[in-house]
Parts: sequence; structure tokens; C-alpha cells
Amino acid sequence: MKLHRFVNKARREILSEKTDICELLFSHAKTQHACRLFLQWLKKCPQGYSRRELSQFTRNLQAGLIEKRFTYRRSSFYRIIYRRLLDLGFLGLEPRWDNSKGSTYKYAAVRQPIAKRGPDGWSFARLSWMLCKRWNEEFELSETGSQEGES
Repeated sequence: MKLHRFVNKARREILSEKTDICELLFSHAKTQHACRLFLQWLKKCPQGYSRRELSQFTRNLQAGLIEKRFTYRRSSFYRIIYRRLLDLGFLGLEPRWDNSKGSTYKYAAVRQPIAKRGPDGWSFARLSWMLCKRWNEEFELSETGSQEGES
């Protein structure tokens, strides 16, 4: 057997074991934690956040106001986390209606339209489907948790 077969097997096992979307998208622990804080912040307001609110979040993250003893540089956030989520289509700038301002654009998590059953095999389509499924599960959990809290 060639070495690349073992590497592919290891990737499949790791991908199937990891349940956190942040671990799948980012390799460094600090970046994963910053992404987790960002996703928690996104879940608080499903309608989305304005550019100004996102900028304030990154300033607070850099100053350590989001979580005690944890800082993450603003430029790193935009260069790594923001760009990757935007490029993958997980984060979008969508038009929303604001009663005070009228139509405005806000950043919101984008649910991915995927089939209930993923493609067979270990192709690119299968791996993409698994990522999108984990992303959707991340935000479905927050919706069911908030609905149970309201009841």
C-alpha cells in the first residue's frame, strides 16, 4: 500500500469523528475558539448584524471583552475566519428590513440547501455535503434550543 492511502483513511476517520464545525474549518485551537465565539454571537440575532456591529464585535474580541483572558487580533479575524466563512458561503451579506432605516444589508449565517442523504463514496461532493450538514446542524441546534426556552 502507498502512503497516500493511509493519509486518506486518516482524513476520513478524523472528518467522521469531529462534530464541531469550527474544528473542521480551522486547524489552530485559537482560531477555532474565536470562530466558536463568533458563531455564538451570530446565533443571538438570527436576523443578522450590520457591518458596524460586526466591526464592534471584532474590536471587542481584540480587546478581550468577549471572553476573559482571550484575545484575537482583528486583522486575523477578517483575514482567516471572516474570509473563509464568506468564501464558503456560510456567511452572507443579505438584504434585511429595518423599521428605522428601511432596507439595509446585514451579515447572517446562510443555511445550506443540501439533500437529506449525501453522495456515496469519499468524493469532493461527499466532503462538501458533510461540511454543509454540520453547518446546518450548528444553527438548527440553536433554533430548537431557543424555541424550547420560549415554551
